[in-house]
Amino acid sequence: MAREFTRPTETMAHVLDAAAQSGMPVDPRVWLEDSPRSSFGASRGVKAAGLQGLDGAYLRAAREALMCDRRRLDEPEQLAALAATIPGLDAERFAADVVSTEVEEAFAADMAFARETRPEHHNASGRLPFPSFLIGDGGVYDDVDGDALLALAGDEQPAPPPAVPDALALHRRMAAVEIAAVCELGLPAVQAQLWQLRLAGRVREERILTGELWSLTT
Repeated sequence: MAREFTRPTETMAHVLDAAAQSGMPVDPRVWLEDSPRSSFGASRGVKAAGLQGLDGAYLRAAREALMCDRRRLDEPEQLAALAATIPGLDAERFAADVVSTEVEEAFAADMAFARETRPEHHNASGRLPFPSFLIGDGGVYDDVDGDALLALAGDEQPAPPPAVPDALALHRRMAAVEIAAVCELGLPAVQAQLWQLRLAGRVREERILTGELWSLTT
């Protein structure tokens, strides 16, 4: 859900709490140096990428850009520059879409939905927790695990889990906890594999303030 960042240090504390809980790496110094005004711009970018069926890819890239790379995503030019890094996304079309009435209306509809959710989904401040997820036919969750997602999938049989290099080839940059979830392995086993692959020159780690992101070398 989109949010205005009116208190940067409070947002930084929230980000650090989320990192500690999830095991994901973050570099929250952006909140001290040149804090973005809100997540509204990035949210519009997600809606614009969705017109090309790549909203998930843009959301991931935006999260990495802000939380790991300390990049502001307030202005259309910044959003378009990020779009140009995403394989398969037409950056020229994106630049036009992100400032369009269609995207503005889609973003406004999402904001209205967030305001109108039932009170039982709200936190102590009377708002949806940040972040929250809309899954299936309208269920709103602020904490989702793999078993819940499998239950929502019904009778669909999940594909076999990929090997670690295959997961990295598909997702580009990943934290060890993400690889463990995708590959259905324990975190110690993933960490051991990553360092073996690193010694073989097949992967590299990128140090983020509180952890690492891993990627293939080729």
